[in-house]
Amino acid sequence: MRWTDLALAALATLSFGSAASAAALPDSGYFITQDKSGIVKLEPCGSNICGVLVWGEGLKDGETDQANPNPARRSRPICGMAVLTFARSGDNASAYDPATGKTERGFAVTGDASRLVLGGSEGETWPKTSQPSQRCR
Repeated sequence: MRWTDLALAALATLSFGSAASAAALPDSGYFITQDKSGIVKLEPCGSNICGVLVWGEGLKDGETDQANPNPARRSRPICGMAVLTFARSGDNASAYDPATGKTERGFAVTGDASRLVLGGSEGETWPKTSQPSQRCR
């Protein structure tokens, strides 16, 4: 599977509407996708938490968001893009897939300091990892 599938790699199997545990969710750190094709850095973004793409397998420097349905956004770089956003409670999550330009909405994120689980027991698990030695640009 290519890195560009990172945001939605297994979202087709998500269990929507899962309850989230606000106390256990991390708001920072690096997490690698289940298929190990991408690394996101969690960081606060306004009142939410965002997963910003910092490394992607096969991602070329300067690669842009060409599949975005909004032509005005097609020139924005994929590296550094928030591909995952969720409320601090873990609810109302959304994931953007730069390969298709599609966004999935309405699922929950759960987890703890060692992992994120997107969409509950039928979803995808992203384990915590270290900062990548080489970040995308």
